[in-house]
Amino acid sequence: MTRITSSLLLCLTLQACAYCAPATRLAAVDATGVLRWQDDNSEVALFGVNYYVPFSIDYKVLTDRGLDHDRAIREDVTHFQRLGLDAIRLHCFDREISDHAGNLRDNEHLRLLDYLLNECKQRGIYSVMTPVAWWGSPEKGGFSDLYTMPQMTTDPAARQAQCTYLKQYLNHVNRYTGLAYKDDPAIVALELINEPLYPPGITDEQITEHVNALTRAARETGCTKPVFYNCWGNHAAAVGKAELNGATFGWYPTGLVAGHMLTRNYLPQLDDYPSMRDPQLAAKAKIVYEFDAADVPGAYMYPAMARAFRSGGAQTATQFQYEPLCIAAGNPNWQTHYLNLVYTPGKALSFAIASQAFHSTPRLKQFGSYPDSAKFGDFRVSYEEDLSEWVTPEAFCYSNNTKTDPPAPERLTRVWGRGSSSVVRYEGTGAYFLDRVAPGVWEMQVYPDAVMVADPYVGGTNEKVRALYHDWEMQVRLPDLGSQFFVRPAASEGPERQAADGKIVVAPGQYLLSSGRLPANLPPTELPAFVAPPASAADPAVYLATPKRWRERRPLALTASVAATDVDACTLHVRPAGADGYSALPLTATGAYRYQTTVPAESVKAGKLRYFVTVRTKQGAYRFPGGALWSGAEPAAVPAADLVAVKEGTPVPKPTYGGPAGASARAEFVPGQTPEHLAIRLEADRFGDPPSCAGIRVPAVRPTGDLSRYHSITVVARGGPETSAVELGLVQSDGNTFGAEVPLGPTWGEVTMPLRSLHALWDTKTAAPDLSKLTEVSLIFGSWLFPEAKDRPHFVEVQSVRLSSTPNVWTLEVASDADPIRLVDPVGEAVRLNGHAGTVQTVRGAAAGRQALRASVASFAGQPDSSSFRLEVDPSTDLYRDELPNAMAVLLTARAAQPDTTQVELVLIEQDGSPWGTTVSLTRDWQTIRLPVTAFRYFAHWRPPQGDRGGEGDHLRPAEVRQVNFCFGAWLFGDKADKPHAFEVQDVCLDTLR
Repeated sequence: MTRITSSLLLCLTLQACAYCAPATRLAAVDATGVLRWQDDNSEVALFGVNYYVPFSIDYKVLTDRGLDHDRAIREDVTHFQRLGLDAIRLHCFDREISDHAGNLRDNEHLRLLDYLLNECKQRGIYSVMTPVAWWGSPEKGGFSDLYTMPQMTTDPAARQAQCTYLKQYLNHVNRYTGLAYKDDPAIVALELINEPLYPPGITDEQITEHVNALTRAARETGCTKPVFYNCWGNHAAAVGKAELNGATFGWYPTGLVAGHMLTRNYLPQLDDYPSMRDPQLAAKAKIVYEFDAADVPGAYMYPAMARAFRSGGAQTATQFQYEPLCIAAGNPNWQTHYLNLVYTPGKALSFAIASQAFHSTPRLKQFGSYPDSAKFGDFRVSYEEDLSEWVTPEAFCYSNNTKTDPPAPERLTRVWGRGSSSVVRYEGTGAYFLDRVAPGVWEMQVYPDAVMVADPYVGGTNEKVRALYHDWEMQVRLPDLGSQFFVRPAASEGPERQAADGKIVVAPGQYLLSSGRLPANLPPTELPAFVAPPASAADPAVYLATPKRWRERRPLALTASVAATDVDACTLHVRPAGADGYSALPLTATGAYRYQTTVPAESVKAGKLRYFVTVRTKQGAYRFPGGALWSGAEPAAVPAADLVAVKEGTPVPKPTYGGPAGASARAEFVPGQTPEHLAIRLEADRFGDPPSCAGIRVPAVRPTGDLSRYHSITVVARGGPETSAVELGLVQSDGNTFGAEVPLGPTWGEVTMPLRSLHALWDTKTAAPDLSKLTEVSLIFGSWLFPEAKDRPHFVEVQSVRLSSTPNVWTLEVASDADPIRLVDPVGEAVRLNGHAGTVQTVRGAAAGRQALRASVASFAGQPDSSSFRLEVDPSTDLYRDELPNAMAVLLTARAAQPDTTQVELVLIEQDGSPWGTTVSLTRDWQTIRLPVTAFRYFAHWRPPQGDRGGEGDHLRPAEVRQVNFCFGAWLFGDKADKPHAFEVQDVCLDTLR
């Protein structure tokens, strides 16, 4: 024991020096464009996250919930340190810390920024600061309120305000460090502005002149820090000629805001980042200001991205963005991003491994193409295993269960993981960290179990992941400890226990493991502290991962994630199409909180398959969806409740209108869908530029009884030829309003929307609608809904608005074997147009009850002006891999939504990135257009032929298609390019031989 104690005390002293070294090194860019530490001339390599508790929506959510911002920062920075990160980046929301003239305002946001920078500095974490974000924020008052982003780069007044602000920002003295930002070595670099946009026709020379003006303003303060600027938008030449030190890059290879989890393999897209090696930027240092595996819950991508960044030459990379621990259960803000040590443990460990990969991979080193690139240096990534690994004689780190063995277990000094390995066997779902602090002595942190209870990427403030505390057996096999080691809580006087065959029972917490007994009065280690949320006492919750569609006569395997620690039984109740009742299938536990069953093929029939889950605990049985206590009987039907029902004698509401002079809006009652019904009609002659609109408010019939019974809102309506949508709002007595866009067609139709899909409108303060306070229903339409048709007459007719109670079951559409295989159904996807700005809307589809996606642009300039969007292929097509090679044609259901829109470009992108495209002719009527597979040609202008792809004899391989891209632009429309353009697409299918 004497040997262990003396060694431990010495190691704790040395450890304190290693873990508490503050960020005090100065960095500079040399003549060759390499960022180097000035003390030893070594290359800088920093890896971390963006983080926003001091600003914008994160600040507001914490404030609204009465949470402590300082505590949140301390907790999260501790997690950064725990994960081995050494960088953060912020684009400061200048509207919150400046006035209209650009003067710096010293307020709570700035204090929190000071506090964050100091907390990071003390833990050895450097900061990349972007003083100007421009983006809107909950608070106003700054100079960015006065200018559009393109004006920020061209308007002299905007430039003057930016220069004033930059100077005062850099001269600001941090109240915690006592140093001005310009003098603090912990601020390693300065990026002038976040993601600049430019007016049409701007030249590279103008951009360079603007960048130089801002750089000189910074230098006039005496700031010698490296200065960077974003070179996106094909403006590398402008940045290359500017009087600054480097260029910044961003990367979102999975896109942004899919609106749901993405589960396919993205590793083939992560081999390299060649744009950093642009010769025009040869003398500039490179940093990655933002990146993410957006919408991907998997734990396999981050090290591959770090490898690609180093291949490109990046020296700093910061993910966007780390979710604050205190609000991470709901992922309430930037919905497409979700990274947190407690709530996304697999991704967090993948990120920690990526940090090590970034630091140890030589800059500019290439590793070839996937799958060869999946193993590089001491690192490995695997989509099939959902795994990232870092394996050396001293380190064994993994983001999921692994069969890899460490090469020298006796030499290990750290074991970080999730799941089980040859060193640690553990069934819990949280992360754990074992760090050797002395010979025979290890500190261990075990984090709570993370259990998914909803898709984390759908948006909203509801709970997405639950942190649960549960006792699990853990078996640790470390030669340094032996099989009968001792364990005791590290931060309390808890009892000491002894392992048997390396096995102990652990709850979330921090422990000391030792080969021999330890004295009770050891000083604490200087490893990062254990920080975790309190245990949840909520009722059970269930998340059932279901496909969007299925095919008849194929068994359906379902997996439920059940957030409960005392489950006695879990059952799936299934009602096939045409059946009178439900049959029960037991769900079998296959791991911690995971239950699985398979619906047999004979129960999977064409039509609607309905099912629900019951979970029996000591407190009773709960039924999902909904989570209500279940008596075993089917709930009674709930009658619909009319909110708006137009009747004779009802006063006609007076419309409001903000449109061009000489135009007007009117409201009247007209015949409805059937003779016995009336509808209210709102029409407008035309609209001006946004926010030009017309609207009415109709008194609502407030529902009575148990309002929790209602889950959906149904609208019976139609629109004019150019009126594709109307915004419906539920107005409450407290002024809060929730609503959504209702897709319209020229004929009467019914649209049903879940109440949970309504979003806050106007200045709404609360998180969800309160039906007990409902007073009015608003109907508004205007130029933001149909900018390409704002100059034309519009009308909407609404017959009724009613609340309904949808059955508390899940419903799955089961296709017939005779149906074509649907590749994409764009409705429900979070689609954004790339290129020329435009709008994307949900509209009525070709078939009854179907909806479609409409893409609209007011006009195109000359070539190559265009707009496009990309859709992921439905993962359920994996069911038909054996059929897809037989596909003879692609079926596109689409129509032109403007008279001059005669064509659209359709491109199918395969797993290896090979693009195959064709141009499709459209008419104003809906068509299902049959495109032979042979009509698609290899798009070499997208991607040069590689290997055997794109050469003579190659062809589209339908079984390999993973993405579908739509594009329209000036080259398609000739002298009509400057007219309004729009098209609508319902789906893309494959027709196969059967």
